[in-house]
Amino acid sequence: MSNPSQSLKTTEVYLLINDTIRLIFLWFSSAICVRSRFIGARSANLIQRKKGIDYRVVSVGPNYQPPEFHHSLKIITSM
Repeated sequence: MSNPSQSLKTTEVYLLINDTIRLIFLWFSSAICVRSRFIGARSANLIQRKKGIDYRVVSVGPNYQPPEFHHSLKIITSM
């Protein structure tokens, strides 16, 4: 699969944690309601607190997907 993010449902919010690069990706589409975005952001923040200040939360969506997100997603989908 050339673009693993195509397998993500636009009706869902996803949290992807990459411990190697210490990033927490928060993925959601523009179709997600405000409440779901809030819950996702809050959950990402709680995970960040638990993991430590070295971890950073990065918001990702259909229009912005950094290479690190694609790489992390490829690792998961290949398992």
